[in-house]
Amino acid sequence: MRIGCCLPGEKVMPKDKEYTWAEVMLYGDKLIMDAGFDYTESNVGACMRLTEEEVNFLNEKKKQGLFHLESCNGFLPGSLKICEGGNREEIREYFDKTLKRLSDLGVKVQVFGSGGARAIPENMDRTEAIKEIEKFLILCNEYAQKYGVLVVIEPLNSKESNVFTSVKESGIMASKLNLPMIKLLADSYHMFMENESMDAIYEYKDILKHTHIADVPGRLYPGAIEAEQVKEFAKALKDIGYTERVTAEAGFPDFTENIKVAGKFMRETFC
Repeated sequence: MRIGCCLPGEKVMPKDKEYTWAEVMLYGDKLIMDAGFDYTESNVGACMRLTEEEVNFLNEKKKQGLFHLESCNGFLPGSLKICEGGNREEIREYFDKTLKRLSDLGVKVQVFGSGGARAIPENMDRTEAIKEIEKFLILCNEYAQKYGVLVVIEPLNSKESNVFTSVKESGIMASKLNLPMIKLLADSYHMFMENESMDAIYEYKDILKHTHIADVPGRLYPGAIEAEQVKEFAKALKDIGYTERVTAEAGFPDFTENIKVAGKFMRETFC
């Protein structure tokens, strides 16, 4: 397995001057890599905030082994309502723009959480809503193939979403569609919140292509309390021979110090 962490943003920067967004990402990347990680994860908003010059700058750093972005989360804004079905052209334009940018940055995996965008309206028939989500994923697969970015469905707990609230439910959808660029993610925190058995990890091992972790129940950085549920999650991944990415997506009260603890814990627990 390869361990990674989400980039921290501006809060970690020294306060002596103004920074470009590329410099913010590069600085966070170094903190993470110095703590013993293999790669970094960002969100789409941060990547889209970059200028073309900054993209070129970061790609040069990547060639030099100084930038390690491989995955992204936060796919769609809440304003893009998937179940409404009437905004396909807008979604097409969004896919074309964002997935191209991610491809330009060398991103390999995009997480599809986006609880607000995928939410099923209260007054909508659930069967019809699921059909619209399927159409969305089929369209997403088209652009994911075009730009070579794998998209993974992220189960969110029922406080954050009213659809795809378990690894099993998400796995059923990904298996049913059987699309080459639409696979599955498992998140230890969301599984804990839904009291979901680790059995789902074993059941959908063939399409599990990305994972997120956090100590539970506080959603703190891995190693903050060394939660047993995270260790169970790691055991399940080892049991199935999982070799993909494990990203720390969690709260870091003091990122500069906490990231060192997280790196040590994840290396010992997952590798």
